[in-house]
Amino acid sequence: MQTRRPLPPLLRELLHASKVAREPRLEGVLATLGLTHEGPLWRFDFVDFTGPTYRPLLGGDGALIVPVFDDGLIVDLVACRVIDRRIATRHGAARALGEDWIDRAILHRTPLALFSDPLHWLMAGRHGAVVLDWRKAPFLFDGVEAVACDSPALASRVRSATHQMTKRPQIRLPHHMAIRFTNLCSRSSPSPPALGGGRG
Repeated sequence: MQTRRPLPPLLRELLHASKVAREPRLEGVLATLGLTHEGPLWRFDFVDFTGPTYRPLLGGDGALIVPVFDDGLIVDLVACRVIDRRIATRHGAARALGEDWIDRAILHRTPLALFSDPLHWLMAGRHGAVVLDWRKAPFLFDGVEAVACDSPALASRVRSATHQMTKRPQIRLPHHMAIRFTNLCSRSSPSPPALGGGRG
């Protein structure tokens, strides 16, 4: 009789999170977040955050769990804490969600839609990216001409993470957010920075 191979640990954790996501007691929470089980791939679990990584923990913080794929294989999991959108990866291997959209932005020279957290990314149909490891931001944005951010806070983080790049991506925001972003930059710099590329 052939012995069944054990499931890979990340897939096993994802399947467990799938069961948790379907528990009746969580229906209200998930509905409030605008999530349905017919939507993009996501799960839910209770976890403990430790720096940039997390681990499943019964009685821990409720978090969305999103898999990160590479060539069709799950290479890492991402947890997004519901209460404050804190993000962590399971093993610290993933650099971003939606890296294929980063590649498209570079190839077609189009703005990259960048989201603050996995929830906003899911709500947008996963059309764009989420940075998971900001230490890798200069590598991720190398060749990206413009980044369309979903909030002034994210725009500020992109600006800070790319300030040493030779050619920085242009930072874009909806008009009402751009005014707020410029005001924030004015308070932290001797002179208001431009929202475009080039060294700052």
